[in-house]
Amino acid sequence: MKTVKKSLKFLCVFAVLLTTIQFMQPLIVKAEAAPPVSSVTITGRSVSNQHTFITVRVVGYGSVYASIDGRSIPTHNTQLIGNPVHTFIYTFDCGVLNNGSHQFIFRTTSHNRPWNTITRTHNF
Repeated sequence: MKTVKKSLKFLCVFAVLLTTIQFMQPLIVKAEAAPPVSSVTITGRSVSNQHTFITVRVVGYGSVYASIDGRSIPTHNTQLIGNPVHTFIYTFDCGVLNNGSHQFIFRTTSHNRPWNTITRTHNF
């Protein structure tokens, strides 16, 4: 009797496992590697409420770094383009800038091969 119960229990667990695997098959996504950064363009500069905003367009996936006059600045806004996403429009708030010349530096390094780094500088 114990052997029959053990066998029945094993069959039930096996059936549940097999069913679960079958139902999960459509949920398994086979993702390809993200494309490396291939293009970086500083597309614009604007002033709103005395804050200077700079917009950068990046094609490909990578880490992002930006600075104004040597001071690191965070991303203010990110727009995703494509399905699947392949282009990013980053907007950076440089803050209130004094009169005079300024240097904005943007740098991105690809998340995967060839791990290239692209840097763009905008002097204004």
